[in-house]
Amino acid sequence: MINQIRKKENLLRLVFMIVMVIMLVPFFGMKKETQAAQAFEITAPANNGLIGAGCFDIKWSPAVGSSVKNYKLYIDGQLVATTSDTSYEYYTTNVKMYTAYVTAEYNNGTSKSTETITFGVTKKGLCANEEMARYLEPVEMNMGWYYNWAAYPHTYESYKTMEYVPMIWGTGNEGSISYVAENGYKHLLAYNEPDAGGDIGGSNIDVNTAIGHWNNFLGHDYVLGTPAPSLSPSWDNGVWFRTFMNGINHDTVDFIALHCYYWQYTGKEAAETFLREVVDKTYEMYHKPIWITEFAVYGWPYNDVEHIESVKEFMKTAIDGLNARPYVERYAWFSFNSTNETNGIASLYNYETGDLTELGRLYVEYGNPEGYVQLPLKGQEYTLFSGTRNTLLDDAVTIKDEIYENFVRKSGVSVVSTSDEGSDTGADKAIDSDIGTRWASAQKVDPSGLTIDLGQIINLKQINIIWETASAREYDIEVSSDGQTFTRIAEERDGISYNYKNDTMILDKMVNARYIRINGTSRNTEYGYSIWDIAVYGKSIDTKPEIITSDKVKIEGYQISAVKGGSRVIGSVEPQINNARVLKWGFIYALDSSEGQNFNVDDRDIRIDSDSEYVRVFETSDQGNSNAVLGESSTAMYFVRTMLFASTTEKEFTTKYKVRAYAQLQNGEYVYSNVCTFSVYNISDYLYRNKKMSNLLSHEYLYNNILKVVNPSYKKVDFEWSNILAK
Repeated sequence: MINQIRKKENLLRLVFMIVMVIMLVPFFGMKKETQAAQAFEITAPANNGLIGAGCFDIKWSPAVGSSVKNYKLYIDGQLVATTSDTSYEYYTTNVKMYTAYVTAEYNNGTSKSTETITFGVTKKGLCANEEMARYLEPVEMNMGWYYNWAAYPHTYESYKTMEYVPMIWGTGNEGSISYVAENGYKHLLAYNEPDAGGDIGGSNIDVNTAIGHWNNFLGHDYVLGTPAPSLSPSWDNGVWFRTFMNGINHDTVDFIALHCYYWQYTGKEAAETFLREVVDKTYEMYHKPIWITEFAVYGWPYNDVEHIESVKEFMKTAIDGLNARPYVERYAWFSFNSTNETNGIASLYNYETGDLTELGRLYVEYGNPEGYVQLPLKGQEYTLFSGTRNTLLDDAVTIKDEIYENFVRKSGVSVVSTSDEGSDTGADKAIDSDIGTRWASAQKVDPSGLTIDLGQIINLKQINIIWETASAREYDIEVSSDGQTFTRIAEERDGISYNYKNDTMILDKMVNARYIRINGTSRNTEYGYSIWDIAVYGKSIDTKPEIITSDKVKIEGYQISAVKGGSRVIGSVEPQINNARVLKWGFIYALDSSEGQNFNVDDRDIRIDSDSEYVRVFETSDQGNSNAVLGESSTAMYFVRTMLFASTTEKEFTTKYKVRAYAQLQNGEYVYSNVCTFSVYNISDYLYRNKKMSNLLSHEYLYNNILKVVNPSYKKVDFEWSNILAK
């Protein structure tokens, strides 16, 4: 603990070793566009990343400076779009590496381009529920997308950088369609194996019911797939799907989802039959793009050494064929558990450890875009949990870029149940962050449930329940602020049963809640109700004071002083704001992140009376004021503060700070600028690449003393004297 305190003190000492100095170098061309946080760059896809084939969005940040006339998107050096938007929907099924850059054309006739990125397109995906997925590192498996037979993504951190494709599993899950649409998911899969019974994983939907419900999926901005039948429409017994397609408007379908399992079906010849008789014939029937969302061989045990080479040959032939067909957009091999005594030969990995099988490593390594640099595999080192915790549920989730804490992890939380099966399955086991323990109600008692007391009223956003096989077919979730009056916020009326099933309920609007009641009314088994783990995500009730901002208080930009050895922030303030004279002004700094550690300083904590240990206030004196006009306003007062370098290390240069300017008015009120984020490296990178330093020595100072320290392979740029001339 003492070492941790000392480490924090040293970090704060480093961050806030700030000294006022008079500006010694000119600020030619110093405009808002010098803010590193506003870099003009492609934000998606990720550079050197993989993305799923078919429809995907290329996105970029807005160009700053002059008024933008339009943007031009170039793929592999060819112009593919001219648009006023900062995104473009691109379509391709070619499995290959691509380059992309965007050029902004300004109304004044000038232009500016982003850096060129490289990305790969793959058709390979992953299908895995919570139990199957928890130990995997999917990005390292070279997957471009994944789905989990649910409408809500995995909460595991390792899945958050990969495209998630939601599914409406059955008619009872159609209430989640609005969630899918509102959260901007690109694709949506419809019913899972509606032509099969629940005993083999099907949603068991009458075809006329499915036809009647199809309109529920329409009218939203996603790419919509058909129900995925267990039996191919090209087979004689694929009647359900053919009837469904005959009953709907084909124009409402964007792609067709297929499953295919052949009993003891291996080898090159078998794969060619699958491609010809299932994939090709289905396309010939409907002329729609194809997704194979489940396929595998079937009927060989895990220890069948004799046939593994034949299975591998099947996989390679199938991948080659699927990649080569332009009408096939995506596919996902279904992995049985590596210990499965009936079908284990088709396994990619062990569910309990994440260890890849021989077939799994083939799936990872085969069929990637040519030239793609594969991430190193962890091999046997797959880990999910940290410390002694053993939970499937995270401490926080992100929804629409908002972070919500898991309040079950807080102190002062308690829980009571209506009944317990035994002393080792009490209600407390549902909130102990241990997937190895569970709450179980008394057997055959309906209704049964439990109530969680968070110890405080919160703004509730999401609830997750990890069920044991003895789950609820029907249950309600109710909330209360006082423990007396409860309101139902969610319900399940057709819940299925499998171990580690993760039910996720996300509220459209947050509600105030202290007490969470989960009440089961109908069981899936002859036993009771059993829950492994629960998470309650939300935010603390907001008690922070309002921050008043004004465009008359600004962060104008940044500079690096080669003479002093430090970074500068430049601010401005008008003499009067809101008809009141300005008396004092200055900067407020906050520590944002360092070496991967985020300090989570809310923007509203960056204020004069902040109690955050990561925030410091610095009033500007006469020494920090400048008579020079350093921005667009001729009436503003300009001021500067320099943060001197302490250690000249990579850590110091890459640490990110937040900063805002403030002004105190004659009436005692404080007015603030917007918050800006910067690092020494990002400022240096901008100034160096754009040749903004005032002389050659300062230009080379950035390269030798900052940029190369962080990135030894940083590309050198020649100095250009014309850039520092005032015109």
